[in-house]
This record gives sequence, structure tokens and C-alpha cells, in this order.
Amino acid sequence: MRQKRVPLAILMSLLALTAAAVSTYLAWKTITAGPVAGCGAASGAACDDILASRWSKWFGLPVSALAAVVYVGIAAAAWPVALRSGAAARGVLTGLIVLAVGAGLWFVGVQVVALGAFCPWCLTVHACSLLIAGTAIGLLRQPDEDDDRQAAASLINATVPGARRSTPRSTAVGPRTGGPLVGAAVAAVCLAALAAGQLLSKAPTPELAEISFDPAGQGAAGQQSDNQPAQEEAAESDDPLLSDPILEDSMLNDGPRELAPIELDANTAEDPNTGLPPLALDGRTLRFKGLAKPVDVDQMPLIGSPDAKHVGVEVVDYACPHCRELHHFISTEIERRDGDLAFVVHHLPLNSDCNPNVDPKIKPSKNLRYSCEFARLAISVWLRKPEEFQAYHYWLMEGEEPPRITKARVRATEIIGDEVLVGAELRGQVAERIRAQCQALTSLSGGLPVMLFQDSAVQGVPKNEQIFTDLLDKTFGP
Repeated sequence: MRQKRVPLAILMSLLALTAAAVSTYLAWKTITAGPVAGCGAASGAACDDILASRWSKWFGLPVSALAAVVYVGIAAAAWPVALRSGAAARGVLTGLIVLAVGAGLWFVGVQVVALGAFCPWCLTVHACSLLIAGTAIGLLRQPDEDDDRQAAASLINATVPGARRSTPRSTAVGPRTGGPLVGAAVAAVCLAALAAGQLLSKAPTPELAEISFDPAGQGAAGQQSDNQPAQEEAAESDDPLLSDPILEDSMLNDGPRELAPIELDANTAEDPNTGLPPLALDGRTLRFKGLAKPVDVDQMPLIGSPDAKHVGVEVVDYACPHCRELHHFISTEIERRDGDLAFVVHHLPLNSDCNPNVDPKIKPSKNLRYSCEFARLAISVWLRKPEEFQAYHYWLMEGEEPPRITKARVRATEIIGDEVLVGAELRGQVAERIRAQCQALTSLSGGLPVMLFQDSAVQGVPKNEQIFTDLLDKTFGP
């Protein structure tokens, strides 16, 4: 029966190696904090969020790396079973497959219940595990050569007079069933350890990492980028932040990453008269790294003193947990510098309800369900009572999670009245502003939070206040 098992082993190996390759890719992206193809803040796909969550690791190890080892093991274990189906080989293969399928069911459940979002790459791996399980049923049920010999001996004993009577080896309970049962039991223990380890672990915090830019409107090879229509639209707009920064592929960093110096791009070229970057233009109009057009600070939501000497841009989604972590450092540093530091608040809701760059087919995760509404309320407060914006912004950013949306609406109504809920004109103005600000970061392929300065840009959250202070001292001076 070997000739029947070999094709099944080939199919199983191909599926397992495919899953191993995808798992290796995801492990690499988890370790290096690189952007996952088809995912990012602009696209709205959940791969980046999932790989940055607590569920992406097991005691610090990327679970996708562990998955890659399991699938390589499946590809290797299929062949001893196909060529000579011993109890040990069957047990190893069964255990690995039960582990792969069980882990797949666990992580699909995590995406449904805990994250409320899905990673297409992860689902590809889980689909492979189910196909492998189906193939394994056929492979493990194929009789081996010992079974053939026993069947032949039984036939001879029954039909040939005088033939030596021998009792065929029983297969009801023995090596053929014992090996797979042991393998399945070991896999169950491993799955319990996986679930317990993840439930007990904490979510990783992305560390600060400086990000660089391509020249505006150009890709790495100097070709017109896919975002050219957005650039043309930005050029025709009067909105101070409707521009197209070309962010190099980068995302939140799960591990340590050195801050590397970056070169000034075309947007921050030196002034031929002074030899210095044109950081400040007329009045309070400033250039920031990655924004093709200058920003009129007086025409944007601002936290800190309007007369602050140093200004940065905070790109934020109120429902983003890491944005909320970063806010603590920003607010503390604004207070410490006593009127010398301010941040423009650039709203980037990661929800297709208001962000045209997010695929509407992608259902927002549970924590992003009200991203657009939080941004709308905050901008409405700023448009009608800009002096109240900072207090409202700080209130929205208190704690690890945003307030209930009903409380946010009530608080906004207390500040500017019922117009925030029923005013059609105000809603239209806010919707256009959110659309413009989302369009300004069309090419952001990584995750939030992001801070833009006049000659640099940074993603992630500092480990402590001293690191953040050192960053601002490096950027602005002490």
C-alpha cells in the first residue's frame, strides 16, 4: 500500500511547507517589527495589530516561529509514516497535527473574541492545518506492509490444508493505536501550556524607532508611486494637513531598535540662503517631516501653549492603546517644559466609516469601533471652542481604554451644546477634516502612534520618561 501513501505524503508536505513559509514570514515581521504585506494603518488590515498584540507571543517567543517548527516537523514526519508506518512515526505525526489544528482553533477564537479582527496571513496558516488534518486521515488509515502480510497469512491458514496455524498480531489495541493516542495526549498538554502562557502574558509595548522617508511622490526606484492620485488631490486642497508623506515601510517595534540618523528628503532641503532646513516659514506655519505642505499651527488642534517655541505633530487614534500610552509622556513633557512645547493633534481613525484609506470590507476590531466618533467629537469641540480642546483631548486619553462613547458625547454636549450631535453643517466640516487628515497619511504602512517633527519622525512608545526627554532634547534642545 506504500504507493497509495506516497502521494498523500507529498500533498501533506506541500501544505506543511506552505504553512511553515507563511509562519516564518510572520515570525520575521514580529521580530523585526516590519510591515506585513497588505496591512498597516492606512489599509486597516489587522495583521499589524495582531502581531503587535499579546497574542502574538508566548513568553517572549513569536508563536508564528513555534508554528513554523511544528509545520516543518509535519512535513518531515509524513515520510516515515508513508514509507514504513511504525507506531512511533504515527504518534509523532498525529501529535504534531493535533497541535497545529488545536493552535489554529485557539488563534481563530482569539481573533474572534479578544481582537474582533482577522489576519489573512494567519488564516492561511490555519486553513493549511485543516487540509493537513484531512490528508492525515487518509494517510494514517492506509494499511501498511505488516497488515498485508498478516492478511495473507490469515487467508493461507484458512484455506490451505496443513498450513501452520499462526495468530495474526492484533491491531485492535496495540502499537497502531497506542502511538497516535500518546501523540495526541502530548499535543493536548502543549496546547494547554500555550493557552495558559498567553493568558498570563502582557501585551508588548512598541519601543521608539525613528522612521525615514522617500522623496515625495517617488518610490524607491524613482518611479511614480501608487499614491500619485492622492498627491494630486492633496496639491489642490487648501487644508493645511492634506498632503502625502511617503513613509518608508516600517511599523511598531516589538523589540529593541537603535535610532538611526536619517537624511533630509526633498521636503526639508536646505535653504540656499541660510544653509539650514526651512523649519519655520512665515508666522506659525511650520514644515514637518513627511508632510509635503507646511502646517499652519494656529489652524490645527493643539495641546500645549499656542506660543510654544517647539512644536511637534502627534498622530493619534483615541482607541489605539499605544497612542494612549504615548499621551502620558507627551502631556508630562508639555507640563515640564512650561509653555515651551506643544503638539499639533493629527487625528487618524483606523476605521473605514470615516477613513477612505481603510478597506470597507475589513471589519474594524472591537476597540476601533468608535474611532471615528471619538475623532469627530474632539474636532467638533476644537472647531467651536478651541480653548476647551486640550482638556477634552486629555480626558479622552485618560486610562488604558477610552471612555464609553455615550459619556464622550455627553461631555462634548456639555462643552459646545447639542450642535455636536445634530448639527449637519458641523458634521460636514468635521467629516471633511477627518478625510483630509487621513489622506495626509495615505502611505503610512506601519502602526500608531507616530510623532512628526520638523526634521524627523518617530513611531512607538518610550520605555520611560527619561528616554522621551532625551528624544525631545535631541530634537529641540534641552
